[in-house]
Amino acid sequence: MSTADFLFTPSMQRVLCLVFANPGQSFNLTRLLEHAGGGHGGGQRQIERLLLAGLLQEGPRRALKRSIQVNTEFFMYPELRAIVLKSFGLTEPLQQVLQAFQEQISEAFVVGSFIQGTDSPGSEIDLIVVGGAPLKALNEAMLHIQTTLGRPVRIRRYGARKWAQLRQTDPEVQQLAQAENIRILPAVPLSKV
Repeated sequence: MSTADFLFTPSMQRVLCLVFANPGQSFNLTRLLEHAGGGHGGGQRQIERLLLAGLLQEGPRRALKRSIQVNTEFFMYPELRAIVLKSFGLTEPLQQVLQAFQEQISEAFVVGSFIQGTDSPGSEIDLIVVGGAPLKALNEAMLHIQTTLGRPVRIRRYGARKWAQLRQTDPEVQQLAQAENIRILPAVPLSKV
């Protein structure tokens, strides 16, 4: 269950996750419907509603197939992007994967161009993990959600002591610690959102 279930159906969340993770990329209708799961009729009606509202836009057809992408000029795009990222489009999938390592992670957060909205289609999601969770196991766990997120996840792991030390002495780490981010762990209770 997602915190945004009251706004979007689960199938629509999967479509929005894909298009918001790749704002410069077009998708054919078949790919969007496959990503949505469920029935094609209901999924196509929901996509048509998003097109009619202007959140999605249709580009030139490619090989007779419809080409659809998120409309970054849509008047509510920044607000909707924030909702998507802070719920089903980024935070919740990462929390689910990191749950298995929760006892070994003191904090985890996403930084970088993806959060700032300055990313390119090839950009990775930069995940900072502080704690003793094994990097190889974390990377293997991330492989399972990269399709959902529509991007590869690059993990930068720091031991808790090393992180505390580097926050005091390393300008790059100081900048990371103070940068705009989306907290993944510890999870923020819904009552404080």
